[in-house]
Amino acid sequence: MPSNDFIPINTFIPRFEAAQAREAAARPNPLPEPPPQSGPTAPKAAPVEGVKGSDAGKDLLVMVLGAVTVLAVAAAIYWLVEFVGYPFHAQMMWLVFPIGAPICGLVAGAGFWLALRQFHRRPQTSTYVAAAVAGVLGYVLIYFLMWWFLESQGVRVRDEVGFVEFMQFVMENQRVRHSGSGGEGAELGQWGYAQFAINVAGFAAGILVMVQAGGNKTFCPRCKRYFRKVGKQSRSSTNPEATAAALHPVIHGFRVGRIQEAVQLHADFGTPGNREYWTTTITVEACTGCGLHLATLEAAIKDNQGSRPVPGFFFRGVTLQAVRFPA
Repeated sequence: MPSNDFIPINTFIPRFEAAQAREAAARPNPLPEPPPQSGPTAPKAAPVEGVKGSDAGKDLLVMVLGAVTVLAVAAAIYWLVEFVGYPFHAQMMWLVFPIGAPICGLVAGAGFWLALRQFHRRPQTSTYVAAAVAGVLGYVLIYFLMWWFLESQGVRVRDEVGFVEFMQFVMENQRVRHSGSGGEGAELGQWGYAQFAINVAGFAAGILVMVQAGGNKTFCPRCKRYFRKVGKQSRSSTNPEATAAALHPVIHGFRVGRIQEAVQLHADFGTPGNREYWTTTITVEACTGCGLHLATLEAAIKDNQGSRPVPGFFFRGVTLQAVRFPA
């Protein structure tokens, strides 16, 4: 049965490490000799035609689609601001911390994220540059659309005032007021330029975060494809000696590339889930091109503050055989 009693880390970890050392000395090769053709074989890599020659083209396509999405979202922000009557994209806290602009930037950067994943491209320096430039242009586009469509007493503002003059007026006549205070607020004057620059930077930063997130996934350099997640398995226990005995062959399986056996042994250990003090988790990803499977084994412990990783307990293994998780 799962236990709700927390074991002090300075007790559990030394006992686990001591038991682990005893297991390694007693059973240096804890797995049986594998039978021929053990486990289902992953499909062999299909030739990827034209990948090398099309890398630059795919990077360009990522930048174009990402930039178009940024401009489309900027246009949508303009129409939404007009609809609600509030410039939420320029919302700030304490005059120096942008809130609305970074959030809008995260939405605008979704095109870069999707394009990177769809075309299996890693972000390049040019991708980040394009995202930053698109962010600046996208934020300015919001105000360009304001200038283009604004009318006063039936007269189009763009027919009377140039865009640069309009922007100068907007930035120098911004007003701020503290939350809950009444009145029209105080004009920023020349400080409006700084606030505008901060918001532009915040909008671009939100887009750059999405570019970084788009490439923040395991990538196969051979096939130039992102890995897909195969599965995840967690088991927990409160007994350090039993845990060490059960995990010793699992860890060995990771080290020698016998991942399927390690997954099966791990499935038979402890309590499913993370209900007890010590939890180990196996995560398996696979390349859709060459069939390479990458597995990671990590551990976490519970204390009164929640769950935290076990320092130094991290194992990684690879195999070209398909890995299946037990039902």
